Amino acid sequence: MGFFKRRRKATRPVYLILDRDSHVLAKCERVDKENDENPRFRVQEGNNLKKIVISEIAQAAPSGESADGESIIGRIASYQNGIIVLEPLRESGSALRRHFRVPVMFESYIYYPGGGRDAIVSADLSCGGVAFYAKLNNNLNIHDIIEIAIPVTMPEPLLVSCDILRSMPYQENILKFAGQFQDMIHDQEAMIQEAVFKIQMDAIWAARQAD
Repeated sequence: MGFFKRRRKATRPVYLILDRDSHVLAKCERVDKENDENPRFRVQEGNNLKKIVISEIAQAAPSGESADGESIIGRIASYQNGIIVLEPLRESGSALRRHFRVPVMFESYIYYPGGGRDAIVSADLSCGGVAFYAKLNNNLNIHDIIEIAIPVTMPEPLLVSCDILRSMPYQENILKFAGQFQDMIHDQEAMIQEAVFKIQMDAIWAARQAD
């Protein structure tokens, strides 16, 4: 009889789980119920499941038909039997965004207080700082305060102060440095935040297209 149509099974929202470097760890469906304390995600597929580490900060970004939903940032509370439980962080939005670095490569310069500059190539960028590569014969020391040009901000490049936190060997004659931004005004923070968000969304979109 054709009087009754079989009711379609409701589809669950789909999310991408990303680490703090914006690398996609897994594609999941959200499976938590109303009385669950934290969001729960059932892994559908993933090439980086070994990188899912308890207590690490991660982001659940809506994907596909769920793309209009909100992202969730939190710590991985557990990962058992293919279920990831994410405990949302209680920090403010701007503080949360400081946890996330996005891989991005651009050529730029650092400027020293006493004059002079050195060429650098970026490794990653966050709302709180930047990592970059520089030649071994530079004049950088730990806790030097330098200025760095960030060319990916809109509508124009940004020059910000940066405290060098650490350095490490990368390749022959090349070091990798990590620095924390200093004394930024609100407009500078907003410009970097927008740039980081755009780079991250471009990476998420590319990952969705690859599915």
